[in-house]
Amino acid sequence: MNKTLAVLARIGTELGAPWVLVILVAVPAGFLAHHPWWGAALALVASVLPQSLIVAHRGFGDRHARGVDRRFEYAVTILPVLAYCAAAAACRQGAMALLAAVMILTLLLTGLVTGIFRWKASVHAAVASGAVLIWWALGLGGRGVLLAFILPVWISWSRVRVRDHTVGQVWAGATCGVVAGIVFALCAG
Repeated sequence: MNKTLAVLARIGTELGAPWVLVILVAVPAGFLAHHPWWGAALALVASVLPQSLIVAHRGFGDRHARGVDRRFEYAVTILPVLAYCAAAAACRQGAMALLAAVMILTLLLTGLVTGIFRWKASVHAAVASGAVLIWWALGLGGRGVLLAFILPVWISWSRVRVRDHTVGQVWAGATCGVVAGIVFALCAG
């Protein structure tokens, strides 16, 4: 039983990685906005590039930003690029600009918790919670999106189970994601 739980936790950690979820939000949002290239560009800037930065620093064997100092460094590196993408999208497509702005908000909220309190708010939990609310606001999955609300719970549990976060850290991250997701839903709706 313990081994099964360990495997489920590892799967939740890897499949629920922020870079994976950002792609699963940005690309469909681009298609819904009739601008798939903007969705792909946002996925590249907000997901693939940051993940590449982490892998470049830590190696492929450790794809997660675990240290507080590294998290702040990654956020400071990623933020200007993401802000540029949001500004460019705002000139061409409002929905994608809103999505980029919400990604910036999530990064800022978790970054503030990390930078000010030197405490690792779970970015996995933040992105998972925000993603589900964004999918819901975009109408993705119809009623089936309600099942997706299990996703942040599973991912948060997995982060605690693999001992990358405490329960408090996943709650803090999830709260940041819910705030960002609500902002998206209110602005998009």
